[in-house]
Amino acid sequence: MTPVSNPRNTAVSALALAVLASLVPGAAHAQAASVLPAVVVTEAPESSLAPRGVSLPVAADQIPWLMQSLSSSVITQEQITQTGGGRLTEALRFDTSVDPNYSPLGYYESFQIRGFAVDPVFGFRVNGVPVVGEAPIFMGNKRQVEVLRGAAGAGTAPGAGGGLVHLVTKRPESIRSLETGIQTRSSAGLAADIGTLDGQGNGWRLNLAGDRLWPYAKGADGEAGALALAFDQRLSGGGRLAFDAELARREQITQPGSQLLGGTALPPLRPKTVLGLSGWSEPVRFDSAFAMAQWEMPLQNDWMASARLSAHQVKTDDYSSFPWGVPGDDFLGIATDSYFSPTAGFGFYDYRSINEQRNTHAVSFDLLGRVTLGSTAHAIHVGGEVIEHLSTKPDYLYAYVGEGNANALSWSGSPSGEAGRDVFRRELRQSSLYLTDRVALGIGALSLGLRWVHMKDGYRSNFDPAFYNPIDWSSRSDHWLLPAITYSLPLQGQQQIWASYRQDIEAGAVAPLSSANNGAVLPARRLYLLELGTKALFRPQLEASAVVFHSWRPHNFRNDDPLDPLGNPAGRYEQRGRESRTGLELSAAGRIAPGLQAQVSASYLASDTSGLDNAAFEGKQALNTPRLRLSALLDYRLPQVSGLSVWAGGFYVGRRPASRDSSVFVPGYTRFDLGLNLVHKAAGQRQTYRFSVENIFNKSYWRDAAEFLGDAYLTPGAPRIFKFSATTSF
Repeated sequence: MTPVSNPRNTAVSALALAVLASLVPGAAHAQAASVLPAVVVTEAPESSLAPRGVSLPVAADQIPWLMQSLSSSVITQEQITQTGGGRLTEALRFDTSVDPNYSPLGYYESFQIRGFAVDPVFGFRVNGVPVVGEAPIFMGNKRQVEVLRGAAGAGTAPGAGGGLVHLVTKRPESIRSLETGIQTRSSAGLAADIGTLDGQGNGWRLNLAGDRLWPYAKGADGEAGALALAFDQRLSGGGRLAFDAELARREQITQPGSQLLGGTALPPLRPKTVLGLSGWSEPVRFDSAFAMAQWEMPLQNDWMASARLSAHQVKTDDYSSFPWGVPGDDFLGIATDSYFSPTAGFGFYDYRSINEQRNTHAVSFDLLGRVTLGSTAHAIHVGGEVIEHLSTKPDYLYAYVGEGNANALSWSGSPSGEAGRDVFRRELRQSSLYLTDRVALGIGALSLGLRWVHMKDGYRSNFDPAFYNPIDWSSRSDHWLLPAITYSLPLQGQQQIWASYRQDIEAGAVAPLSSANNGAVLPARRLYLLELGTKALFRPQLEASAVVFHSWRPHNFRNDDPLDPLGNPAGRYEQRGRESRTGLELSAAGRIAPGLQAQVSASYLASDTSGLDNAAFEGKQALNTPRLRLSALLDYRLPQVSGLSVWAGGFYVGRRPASRDSSVFVPGYTRFDLGLNLVHKAAGQRQTYRFSVENIFNKSYWRDAAEFLGDAYLTPGAPRIFKFSATTSF
């Protein structure tokens, strides 16, 4: 193998670094100081690990966490920074309901919540609007990350399926800070956070970041840069106009996942190895542009109207020198063994998909208020939303070019001379109207919701005309009614219990390339949820919750014939039978002693499939879904040293299936992290230093065993990593 040269500099990174350089103390600093107002540094408030309510107005109805009748978690800005602030996967690692679902280095991040994959079309939102999920997420301008577990229901956001990941951006405030950070193998980054806010709530905030990436996987190098602007303007009558814009670019060599050996054994676990890395390997490049505007206006009698308009465009140049399958087994031939050979041999592929486009545009409105009919109080929410999503692959190639071996760490092959082809286009439009009514009863409250959804989905596909007939333009149009019913009952003291039934809708999944009907789009599917939960405030700043749930939906799977003598040829990707999840979620968080805070959680999840008419997959535990997950985080502020705090975290993930027939399992693992934070104030400035060690015992483990594009891949977890960052606020 020959080493790969570092990716070329990007325009966004260069711009970010140039602006950051101008902020270094000196002449530029003096000039900026004459424009921006001085910041008064006060004692930093103690960060809170207590649960917080989600901010989606449709979900929260502006009520606190204790009274929100749903299961959720919130990762704060402090926690995002404490975990390194680089990837969403790092921020979500202490939520036991969330699992990475194929999130390798150098690629976008996928997740599953309660064992169901987050829908990349509708399952990710920023400030309430949908965004493209198939792109890296810039965390530098995010104030918090919210996870809504389970079907979103009639009044929250359609298409969440197993759950919704909602990111909230930082709002304007008077701030000037500069941060630098390094981690293992000398990955380094710079970030700036600059803003101003007047006494009337008008202001702006600019976040800039530039990173050079030399991660633990040797050769998976790259760089990233981003620029984000937030703007708030108060309007006459008490209204607000908010604007957000973000430009981001990330390019990095991908670390592909491994596959089972002969379908029956785990491959070598080498987190520092990039299988297939060659002199002709190129980084995957993502260019993301996002903009949104939000208008809010209070009306008479405590009613509130709001509207949002957004656009998110992601362009991807997807490259990989990719290991897949058995040597000599053509990916698009008859026999498609989606695993390495028993002796760790694999086929070697030149994969290119240039100028992929994924665009999501949305417009929505909401009207919230309260009315009294007779002696009954009603909290009303009326709204509507239109989402348009476009996905194209105009220059695509997947060519067999050689073979390799994961045991010997050897492979050979040259880039294919074939030209790429236009293989896929999808146009999806979802329109919805919704109404919810929270009725205050004599005992408790009843929330009734109904969402009408019209989904129009059209596509064409032609991935391999030599083996499969092209799919000319095909479209379907469906209407759905999604009900939501929740009853909540406050108990003595600070407690409540609730029971709910909700439905949701997911966009149709695209059949994977290794299936007989590759490129076909399956029908949208409805998800059902039954949930019973309780929340309690035991004393100030100490809260706990328990939720039991059962959810189910139609099952999408590749219907292979395991008895076929040709060697497990790929079947059709079908929607048949159903899959279910039944689980229990426990959590407690808050202050347990002076200066000491804790956050602990546990989840148990049982999964099942039925009605598939295929004994190989009937009644099996879901791929990549552990039954048990535990996590704990402790944060202690030392009274002997002003501004010094230490934290320790650990989590356990149980064993999970690595094959769709549950014949092979990835073992469970336990990982521990440790860190300290120091805040120092002098001469009107504040310096914050953070040092952490992740995976302090250098535990080797498989982070996920997920299915991606129809095949199961195993992604290694990170080895021991040291991180250090310093932030100056002035």
